[in-house]
Amino acid sequence: MSILAAVAAVAASSAALAYLTVGNAKRRRVFGLPPLERKAWQTRLAIAGVLAPAVALLYDGGAGFVIWCGAVSVIGWGLAAMPPAKPTAPRRRNG
Repeated sequence: MSILAAVAAVAASSAALAYLTVGNAKRRRVFGLPPLERKAWQTRLAIAGVLAPAVALLYDGGAGFVIWCGAVSVIGWGLAAMPPAKPTAPRRRNG
């Protein structure tokens, strides 16, 4: 098991999790944000992006998979706990 492989897998899964978090319709509705228009294939591709590194880590060995499971769980909880940034209105120019 390579530490670099585990870190890369966690980073790739974290990016896909962040993408899913930003576009979550229920989360956006609760925080009063407008819905994002996403196609179903985009969401499915992001879910595959979260889970694909796990397959590679399982093939490489069990320890990397366990590290990935723990890290992605903690990062997912962290992303869910953060409130989304409110969109700011564009500034008007005088003149």
